[in-house]
Amino acid sequence: MIGFGFEAFVFAYLGLSFFSYVDTEHWTYPWSWNFILVELFICLVARFMGTVGLIALMRVFGHKPKVTFKQLLFICYAGLIRGAIAFGLVLKLDENLVPDENSRNVITTTALTLVVSTTIVFGGCMPLVQNFLVPAVDSEKTEYDNADIEEVDEEEEDSHEDKENKINSSK
Repeated sequence: MIGFGFEAFVFAYLGLSFFSYVDTEHWTYPWSWNFILVELFICLVARFMGTVGLIALMRVFGHKPKVTFKQLLFICYAGLIRGAIAFGLVLKLDENLVPDENSRNVITTTALTLVVSTTIVFGGCMPLVQNFLVPAVDSEKTEYDNADIEEVDEEEEDSHEDKENKINSSK
């Protein structure tokens, strides 16, 4: 419960910090769409190489992983969601490393854009990708998976009628 509270605080902070990087002279954000797309591409390639590449390297040395390729792709996809740690690291950029304030603001807004967009887009599509790549096995399914609400209501009515019949027959 406490973790959810802290997570809500972090995302509220991320959302509010978007407004602190507005150029008040022109009321625009200092960002570069090219930089955002390049960073997103780097994240995609690095994540794919980091998961699929490491499993391939393990296979070269004789290890037989128990992860299927579809599960590996799902792990890749899940890791694309950038988090608040990435934004926190960007906020700690040293002024000596990037002396130009506008460049630091572009880097910060790029990181913030990646964090928010990947969380919303990739996180929002997570259930669809999971159902496509690693659908639940029959032993893992619950009574509510892929069940219509009407079917559940009918079963409850039938069990209620059965209980009433047992009570009436015992009297």
